[in-house]
Amino acid sequence: MPENEKMNVSEQVSMILDIANQLRGPFKAEEYEKTIIPMTILRRFECILAATKDAVVEAFNKGTTNETKLKYISGFPIYNTSPFTLDKLKDDAGKIGENLKTYLESFNPLAVDIFKRLDFFKTMEKLDRTGKLYSVVKKFANTDLTIEHVPSIKMGYIMEEIIRKYSENADAGDHFTPREVIKCLTRLLLAEGCEDLKEPGKIVTLGDFACGTGGMLYEGYDMIKQINPNADIELFGQDNNDWYYAIALAETIIRDQNPENISYVDSTLVTDAHPDQDMQLILMNPPFGQSWSKDKIGEKQYNKIIEHNTKANGWYTAGLPQSGDMQMLFWQFALNKLKDNGGRAAIICNASPLFSGGATSGESKIRRWLFEHDYVEAIIQFCPELFYNTGISIYAFIFNKNGKRKERRNKIQLINASSFCKRMSRGLGFKRNELTPEHIQKIVDLYTDFKENEYCKIFDKEDFYYKEVPCYQPFQRNFMISEERIESIYGVSAFKKLFDEDEYNELDEKPVKTQAQLDKMVKYEAGRALQESIVDTLKKNVSDTVYKNRDEFTKVLNKVLPDDVTGNKTLMKGIVVALSEDDDTADKYYDKKHNVESDPELKDSEIIPFKMDNNDYFNTEVKPFVNDAWLETDEKKINEGCEINFNKYFYKYVEPEKSDDILARIKKLETEEKALEGELYA
Repeated sequence: MPENEKMNVSEQVSMILDIANQLRGPFKAEEYEKTIIPMTILRRFECILAATKDAVVEAFNKGTTNETKLKYISGFPIYNTSPFTLDKLKDDAGKIGENLKTYLESFNPLAVDIFKRLDFFKTMEKLDRTGKLYSVVKKFANTDLTIEHVPSIKMGYIMEEIIRKYSENADAGDHFTPREVIKCLTRLLLAEGCEDLKEPGKIVTLGDFACGTGGMLYEGYDMIKQINPNADIELFGQDNNDWYYAIALAETIIRDQNPENISYVDSTLVTDAHPDQDMQLILMNPPFGQSWSKDKIGEKQYNKIIEHNTKANGWYTAGLPQSGDMQMLFWQFALNKLKDNGGRAAIICNASPLFSGGATSGESKIRRWLFEHDYVEAIIQFCPELFYNTGISIYAFIFNKNGKRKERRNKIQLINASSFCKRMSRGLGFKRNELTPEHIQKIVDLYTDFKENEYCKIFDKEDFYYKEVPCYQPFQRNFMISEERIESIYGVSAFKKLFDEDEYNELDEKPVKTQAQLDKMVKYEAGRALQESIVDTLKKNVSDTVYKNRDEFTKVLNKVLPDDVTGNKTLMKGIVVALSEDDDTADKYYDKKHNVESDPELKDSEIIPFKMDNNDYFNTEVKPFVNDAWLETDEKKINEGCEINFNKYFYKYVEPEKSDDILARIKKLETEEKALEGELYA
């Protein structure tokens, strides 16, 4: 958009936002959007309907109630059958609330639904009750939002600016994305594999399945139009937030798009509002850090997610992430929606999906699935404080479904754009930085050049795979009955199970107890007595004698502890271990095959790069430090995982300052301090 047009949009946005000054007093600042956004939509609706309004009213008054016919006369997906306009409402100040309600209800159901979801009828009542409605209506009636003065694309920018203003304090991970980030992602999507977009009359499908207010869709729309003004762009979106959905739907109408393609759903995770429509392009900023647990989303939706994970053609066959974060479910949903031969997506996420979860976790399985299918082209790290509602660094995945160019196949490109930013003169929410056109161009150039440098690294997909190999050490401990070691017995699982104090107290507090509950209390009381007996017996046998053989020490315990303890193998084993500590000089133990017994408390896992030989890794990374350790060789017990440790690949070693330089600096400061003291006292 030309600079003079941008200034013009800014002026009009300021004029509309200034109307909020009429609300001071009864309304808090955070409530202004509940008036300004619906009224802006209402004013735009009546402006675009102005040319056909009289014809619609006339047809309605003559008995035409068929919605299809009235839409045809209107020329838009909406119409209004009332003679009222905002300007005419001013003529009867005493009935302005009643008449505005009639005016709103005279829209067709699609438009009425927008105002209901924006809760504007309730807001309108408060405006009327507090005496603010007339001044607000008057101001908007005098705001020129006609198509002649404000074309659709310009009105889209006005709406986006107003929405941005009221979205600066949204929750982290919510639906609002800075426009320059959307521009960057859209340019990345269009940089490769989209040469056909320039074809005359090309039909392009663009989707966002966590669309919020629709900002990503409309920014993408505008950029595609810049490439090919004659392209036929079909936008598809869905969201589960009434407020955001209503705004997205309104803007779809304002921009003369098909409102049937914007849908409200209970949850994108379980509902595809356009099941028969695939997407050439997808732009998404799904919510991150939000739970999809049964408690949060309900049993019905939760069970549908599980079903999609288990059935052969389900959306989530790659795996399920931890229930505390749903964003990797959105990834799989989006890939399911992409065209199968070159559909492309740019999806925003935080750092968690890059590395969270162990080798066997759902997150690791999803990452592995993405790489195995060669869906990931690039991952971009943006600078911190770039988004309005979080200060952390945000990442973007560029996906390509079965359409990578030859050089990219089985390769993953990492772009570190964390230093690409310009500090803003005034922050907006958490946003303190912005991307300039030069930064965006640099990111796009790094992506398309596909060459390694300080900001770009290119890897084989296997470079992100790893093996989680169990590592063992021999059971070598000494044993001793001492006051300190006796205290460790309280942590032994089998010992704790003898008496559960919390459950016992809960049973004891019940005024009426069943026989089963009484029996359980008797069992716990016996367990508590046994605990006390064990501890008392051991304390009576405290000794300085240290045993380096487990069997020898066990014989000592068998002599002093009661039979109901020595006969309980699990409890006895726990007590023996609790009275021990590591000792490299103690005896080792072997099974019948002469395999060394391992110490379960010293068991560890070594993370070995997938391409590296396990023995080579062991000889360089383990054996020099733990000489008698060994790695698992049974492939069934070795897990394979996948993670993206982004910062590791761009780490730059900075040599620490030399101690002599630090000392010299301290001495210099001391000398300067003494000189200042001398001047002061002089």
